[in-house]
Amino acid sequence: MVSMKKEYDVVMLGSLIKRTDEEDSILNKAIEEGVNWIEVGGILLNHRLSGYFYNNVSNQNLQTIPEEMRKNLKALIKGQEIEQIRLSKYIKEIDAALKDTSIKYAGLKGIIFGAGLYKAGVRRSNDIDLLVYEEDLDKLDCIFRKIGYIQSLLPDGKLIEASRKEKVIQRMNYHDLVPYVKMESDGMVVVDINFLFDSKDNLVDGKVFNRGLHIYNGENYSFKGLDIESNLAFLIVHFYREAVNDIWIKDKRNLVLYKIVDIVNYIRFYYDKIDIYGFCDLLDELNIIEKAIYTFFIIREYYNDAFIKNCLEIIAEKYEDIYKKLEQKQSNYITYHQESFKLGE
Repeated sequence: MVSMKKEYDVVMLGSLIKRTDEEDSILNKAIEEGVNWIEVGGILLNHRLSGYFYNNVSNQNLQTIPEEMRKNLKALIKGQEIEQIRLSKYIKEIDAALKDTSIKYAGLKGIIFGAGLYKAGVRRSNDIDLLVYEEDLDKLDCIFRKIGYIQSLLPDGKLIEASRKEKVIQRMNYHDLVPYVKMESDGMVVVDINFLFDSKDNLVDGKVFNRGLHIYNGENYSFKGLDIESNLAFLIVHFYREAVNDIWIKDKRNLVLYKIVDIVNYIRFYYDKIDIYGFCDLLDELNIIEKAIYTFFIIREYYNDAFIKNCLEIIAEKYEDIYKKLEQKQSNYITYHQESFKLGE
């Protein structure tokens, strides 16, 4: 693991669900010894972890946070809760419109995290993400227009239909479509449609959908997503895509910590439902072994997680050449962290 300042240890451990006894001990000891709560607050805000932390540390530890900061965290989380409950209404509407059609679709990211993993308010959701089989995009367009959406890039914040040229450029150059947007009395609703599980160079979407889907049940809604192992594979691919993308790196959004926490929390929540050997085989079947190694190397710098450790051991034995090649580049991965985060001396 990277040697991090105590404040980062507190944030990363405090944001976990299902902590081990050892992790709890480290977290409690660090807080008892005293931390710079102003710095902790800055990290929480900058890395979108306020809700995770506030909801996953003990009441006793919460009481050590300065009162005004504690009130501000609570207010922020309440705002996130209100927005997520608002969005859940439109998630249900989309589910009702799509579930009896032949369209192959699955919820991604926030939809799935909000359906079982996190209660409302923990995680900030800006939009609704779906994976849709590319051959079904025309059918999807008809359905979405019936329930009031148009495709728009929101120029100057205005809800104006995107031009055909803008739609073609978005579809050809990225892994998604121009977003579907509609304005309701309670605000704007934005839906991002991904039609590639990975990339144009690795078309595995048919394999993913053929594995079957899983209904994720939450407090405010239920929604269809990829099966539990395929969804974890998507989180890995998504993390890798943004971690190495020049645009994300330039804006310093490539390694925002909530993305790491989401993957580890997802693993811990569904741990009993994941066959680790079958999962490693799935990574191979989907041609994403290297992306998984990269992602796991990064996560390993923050957490001593048993699942990650065991996955890397299995991969190292079965795909020795690939593993060794990427292990030699590990120092390059850590450079991202040294540039992005303030680590311990």
